[in-house]
Amino acid sequence: MTVSATLPDGVKWENVSVAGVGAVSYDSGNKTVTWMAPVVGSLDQPALLRFAVSLIPAAGDRGKIITVLNQTDFSATDAATGGVITAAVKPKTTNLEDDSAGHGQGQAQ
Repeated sequence: MTVSATLPDGVKWENVSVAGVGAVSYDSGNKTVTWMAPVVGSLDQPALLRFAVSLIPAAGDRGKIITVLNQTDFSATDAATGGVITAAVKPKTTNLEDDSAGHGQGQAQ
């Protein structure tokens, strides 16, 4: 399994990550976060990755929603069938679309 995404300009990798399985790397040259796991168990044990980034909004960003992680790309090979599985996840923003408590409150101040 490989999951990768790039950080937008202005977003800084904080070198803090926790992977439940596999290993995380960061390429500062192209600002790419990559998570690789040779084997992921059954779906009842989710494979999770947490990492920290930071940003300081520019003056022109005030009142805007800011992208903090560009599109995330996923690929894996099914061990049973040999089929390749791919997916892409839309960019993550300060609007916190997946967070019920913080959703809609992501405008830069």
